[in-house]
Amino acid sequence: MERPARARRDDSAEHAAMVHVLNPIIQGWANYYQHCMAKRDFQILDNALYHQLKRWARYRHPRKSGKWCYYRYWRKVNGRVRFSDGQSVLSFHQTTAVSRHVKVQGDKRPFDGDWVYWSTRLGRTRRNRTE
Repeated sequence: MERPARARRDDSAEHAAMVHVLNPIIQGWANYYQHCMAKRDFQILDNALYHQLKRWARYRHPRKSGKWCYYRYWRKVNGRVRFSDGQSVLSFHQTTAVSRHVKVQGDKRPFDGDWVYWSTRLGRTRRNRTE
């Protein structure tokens, strides 16, 4: 089975270029799905991403060992092992916090003047407005 053109084109991409291309895609997916029950899905996606990156590293260095490829491309950043070249770090799905959506109470409206409710709901304080 032949691989798609984009995948074949990215096989020989540089490490920093790969991180630069993948980061917005990963962040977009993670931000879109962070409001649903996505923790398990994020784990599955990160696992698949790890295995694809491992295959990419083995493709780039066919005569090197798997251990050499691992130490070449994965570095410890802030106490966690990340796909990094020193300057740029690939973000994973699990780094995005999953936050559940909280329904608005039935009798509350944004313009009813209950700033205490809305500031605690939004997680920030609003300045008192002169009415």
